[in-house]
Amino acid sequence: MNMKKVSCVLFLVALVMLVCPMGKTAQAADLDRFEATGQIHVLGENDQTTTPGYFDNSEKPVLTMKSGETVIVETGTHHMGKMVPGVTFEEVRQWHKEEKAATVDQIPFWPGGPKKGQGHHHLTGPIYIDGAKPGDVLEIEILEATPKPYCFSVHFPGDEFGLGFLPKDFPDTEKLTWHQVDKKSMTIGFAPGIEVPARPYPGIIGVSYPEPGRYSSVPPGRIGGNTDNKHLVKGTVLYLPVWVDGALLKTGDTHIAQGNGELTVSACEGAFDTFKLNITVRKDLKLNWPLASSQDNWIIMGFDLDLKQAARMASLKAIDFLVNYYGMDKVDAYMLASMNVDLEITQLVDKFVGVHAVIPKSMFVGDQYQAFNTLKMKKSVNFTAFDGPDQRANKK
Repeated sequence: MNMKKVSCVLFLVALVMLVCPMGKTAQAADLDRFEATGQIHVLGENDQTTTPGYFDNSEKPVLTMKSGETVIVETGTHHMGKMVPGVTFEEVRQWHKEEKAATVDQIPFWPGGPKKGQGHHHLTGPIYIDGAKPGDVLEIEILEATPKPYCFSVHFPGDEFGLGFLPKDFPDTEKLTWHQVDKKSMTIGFAPGIEVPARPYPGIIGVSYPEPGRYSSVPPGRIGGNTDNKHLVKGTVLYLPVWVDGALLKTGDTHIAQGNGELTVSACEGAFDTFKLNITVRKDLKLNWPLASSQDNWIIMGFDLDLKQAARMASLKAIDFLVNYYGMDKVDAYMLASMNVDLEITQLVDKFVGVHAVIPKSMFVGDQYQAFNTLKMKKSVNFTAFDGPDQRANKK
């Protein structure tokens, strides 16, 4: 047996490793795709490789990798891994209050924004991608997303916490439920007779802001971050603009299932045993805003304090995409979007609410479009200058 395989498997079992690189010909248990070029790294979840819910461009990276290489990431549950089956709502209530009290006067929600404290998230990273420079774009292909066998959902009393979309409608009720994830059928048992499809994806995957300082993981934006976009499943490619050397990528807030909106502020929250990413620095792309691609769709994101403005951002960027990528006339793109581009609510609960535009690739049937109906982007897109939600919020 390949000794590198044995070494990495033992590291995973013991959960004491930091990084275990493997060569091009290495294999590992239960992993079905290793044809990516370059090294394959394993980044486990432990006290030395994870942080609470913040982004900070002064952090020392826990892993350095080259463009084109693959990393297998393990993530942890909220409250620095303390969320495990058996935890009660009273414990969660206490952890929320303690964490907020410890950071509320220190950590802004975004550069120039109000100080609200760090997120309750548990993030693995940061990962330094060698050669990534401001102005470049990270191309992140999600090759595998295997969850741990449990997840939880929580509802906080509205009067006490003010969380969720309907706090005034649920002022004094509270509940925490634990759910088993059936990894064979990929379903979640919600209640007797009710099963929810498991579609695991990273609630948070983002890079550092260019501004110095420490910022909460709660609001999404130009760094990606807490997008809570349920399209980012296995087989999807995410594009993130790079703002600092190395990008300093973090991920966590694993969602095993989530409805668009995330009404209570909680998906079925869990963690990844295996989150495998192939990361490439695209110097040929110039993007100032995150977007994603699946086999069937382009996913264009918008965020703002106001839902209508988030929808406007997603719409304008979708039109820009049709014009720049497929060469359409701008008015034609606007009219086509009205006919066959869906605006979906991403989430309503992360301070900056989200709307994403879903552009189906299947409508581009002409020969002149086939070269562009690919999973990975073939050319750059010049989005119209548009302030990020943090920048617009600071002007209000």
